[in-house]
Amino acid sequence: MAAENMPPFPVPIKLTSDIYNYQQWKYISLSYFDCHNLSGIIHGTEPRPGVLRSTFSNWPGRHQKGSSWFNREQKAMNWLKATLSESLQQIVMAGADSSRNVWLNLEEHFAHLSHARIYQLKSDLHKVKKDPTIPMAEYLEKIKQLATDLAAASAPVESQDLLHVHILAGLPEQYNPFVKWIKHNPVSGWDDLCELLLKEEMRLDPQRTLRLRHTSPPSPPQEEEYAIGIDLGTTYSRVAVWQKDHVEIIHNDHGNRKTASYVAFTETDETHLVGDAAFNQVVRNTANSIFDTKRLIGRRFSDASVQSDVKLWPFKVIEGPGDKPMIVVTHNGQEKQCSAEDISSMVLEKMRKISETYLGSTVKNAVITVPAYFNDSQRRATKDAGISAGLNVLRIMNEPSAAAIDYGLNKKAGWSSPRNVMIFDLGGGTLDVSLLTISTSGDFQVKATAGDTHLGGQDFDSRLVNYCVEEFKRKHKLDVSGNKRALRRLKIECEKAKNRLSFESDFEVEIDCLCENTDFTITFTRAIFEQLNGDLFIKCMEPVKKCLTDANMNISSVDDVVLAGGSTRIPMVQQLLQEFFKGKELCKGVNPDEAVAYGAAVQAATLTRNGKGEFIQDYTLKDVTPLTIGLEFADNKKFVKLIPRNSLIPVKKKIKCPIKDNQVSVDFRMYEGESSTPANLNFLGECSLRYIPPAPKLVHNFDVFFEIDPDGILSVFTEDKSSGQKNEIIINRDGPKNFEGIEREVMWF
Repeated sequence: MAAENMPPFPVPIKLTSDIYNYQQWKYISLSYFDCHNLSGIIHGTEPRPGVLRSTFSNWPGRHQKGSSWFNREQKAMNWLKATLSESLQQIVMAGADSSRNVWLNLEEHFAHLSHARIYQLKSDLHKVKKDPTIPMAEYLEKIKQLATDLAAASAPVESQDLLHVHILAGLPEQYNPFVKWIKHNPVSGWDDLCELLLKEEMRLDPQRTLRLRHTSPPSPPQEEEYAIGIDLGTTYSRVAVWQKDHVEIIHNDHGNRKTASYVAFTETDETHLVGDAAFNQVVRNTANSIFDTKRLIGRRFSDASVQSDVKLWPFKVIEGPGDKPMIVVTHNGQEKQCSAEDISSMVLEKMRKISETYLGSTVKNAVITVPAYFNDSQRRATKDAGISAGLNVLRIMNEPSAAAIDYGLNKKAGWSSPRNVMIFDLGGGTLDVSLLTISTSGDFQVKATAGDTHLGGQDFDSRLVNYCVEEFKRKHKLDVSGNKRALRRLKIECEKAKNRLSFESDFEVEIDCLCENTDFTITFTRAIFEQLNGDLFIKCMEPVKKCLTDANMNISSVDDVVLAGGSTRIPMVQQLLQEFFKGKELCKGVNPDEAVAYGAAVQAATLTRNGKGEFIQDYTLKDVTPLTIGLEFADNKKFVKLIPRNSLIPVKKKIKCPIKDNQVSVDFRMYEGESSTPANLNFLGECSLRYIPPAPKLVHNFDVFFEIDPDGILSVFTEDKSSGQKNEIIINRDGPKNFEGIEREVMWF
């Protein structure tokens, strides 16, 4: 859209030196600059006329339509003045003669704030003292919380310093004998220290301790039971909550609205880091820093996608029992194996604790989102991870459906009739496309869904990394393809390049001492980026076609195409999508990074009846299963397609179980996918109906029920019609045993 046709941007709340609001302000500002042809000025790719005139004399962008360089420079400066607080202007505009310099000053200013936060935390820790009015438990909890915050900010306090410089130094004089004693009698851990200090408090002031125990204070008001929505992403995760009349995206302990989906183990002690703290140390601890587990969870080690990823990851993945992939790390001097569920559980626990810190109360209930194209085992594994993280998982929710809730609830007030809305959700590791019909009353019905659980921003990054490896090899005759640390540094810079190329025409990567004291420099242009990833961008359109076909809908029937996921900012993705829909304007009315977390929070509030106000009243969501479910009996030649893809869930199907004369057991296997050949399908599991009393075949009459719940997870039940007994069948999800000599006949039940 041309700049002169752009609607006026809303001016955000004036930015102060508050790191919590900086990222949101930066996102809005970059969008404004991009839409008004100001990005080149801000990022320095368009110099002031007269500067390096000979170099840029033939630069095709020197004459912008309808606006001179100076007019656009003034427009950029006006935006900065309108959106920065007076106090912040005094800091970043002093001596700055251009909007570009103001922008650079801002980046430098907020880069220092993270160090300022560490300084503040350390200052607060030094100020904590145990005075007579503070119970010992509260004193210790304050110190522990500040130490935890410092560790999360990558500035951990040594245990001996915590004990001697802070805990013991903050005790009043009557504790001096205890302090002297403990210096010569070291304790083994935090819990032991707390127990000793609480006992010493009781010894010094037994009456006060008794008063604290027996005084019955007025009952506090009942704490509100919050339910959160968690967008568990490949690269970053987000957590949101419904509060009063709106959704709040919760900042983490680093002041960010997103948290890195990383877990790092230390080789020499028992601690492990989760989130941004883990991400910040990844270059120096590459082999023990785990990420991308969303691409691993619920999969088998032998899967082609896992085998492909194993070659790229800097950490070690091996085959575990039942073909389960296991991640190998060195932790506290010992080799340890973790599953993808273990790592995801740590990330989910981190998101839970972030929300608890913000809300000031315990949080148990959560909706967790997954790609719509996740299969049964991936959904089940994600739910198990949530339970391990101490959460009551209210719902495993499809990501595009969550984004649709954000879009629909905010837009439906202006609709006069139902609308067909396509959600195109391209994230860090997955692509989902869902087609919904949304009514004016708030009914969301998914018509079809398609996707690719192994296609996203990480794949685009990998293409850039491979290109850099080859260029470095060509220029310097050095091969870094086996150097994990060098590859990680390239990955970080290539991700930056990808993100910047969504707003700029080129980006220079500079890495000092990449390998053998050799520096590496390369300039990526948007054209190079698009050339390297062209086939992947085209591949992104395949689920769009499939989704329309499955919904039996043509292009002209789609009213809105909504973008979700950070990778939808890539201009070529938007261009291909717009061309596919014959020039239709794409809807960018939701924040692509936060739409999924937003919708999950609304769903969580609805499921727990904590949502108040007309905003979320009377809305319903009807989702579908993404893949066909089929089964194969061991003792006949039939492969049954039982539940077709895009069936509304929850759904239940019943079949008669064939019993032969004197048969005492029945074995069958379940698959999902669209092929007619089980070898080309995803094996879900094997079930056995055992201990059938021998009898003629017409005596026993068994029904087998296959049920997919609202989470998209399959369960199997049997009912003996002769006795009325019902039993759930345990699904064995190890690899399938051979049913020998079976020629399969495919049929629909």
